[in-house]
Amino acid sequence: MILLLYYDGGQNELLKVIKNVYTNTLKSHYEYRSIKPADYKLFQCADLFCTLSLLKTKNFHGKELTKSEKIFFGSYGKLKTNYLKTFNKIEFSEKNKKIASSIHH
Repeated sequence: MILLLYYDGGQNELLKVIKNVYTNTLKSHYEYRSIKPADYKLFQCADLFCTLSLLKTKNFHGKELTKSEKIFFGSYGKLKTNYLKTFNKIEFSEKNKKIASSIHH
């Protein structure tokens, strides 16, 4: 099995960490592909999903939104109302649990 790593090149330091981790742990069992997010809707969805998961975790641990997060999402209340409310429904729906379960088996 080969793990495909898609990366948009947004943060060079993160790219170095990703390549280092996967080079050392997976050896030749991964393939790195550079992409343009505008060309891959699934990448954009995954990026948003990860961002919202991170923001939920940050809030759970009492961390404040960063300046750029506040500019994009507004306050945490607006983030919760406009994004996380729907995100939580998608994340925990029974249909999605069944889909995830079938992928892992």
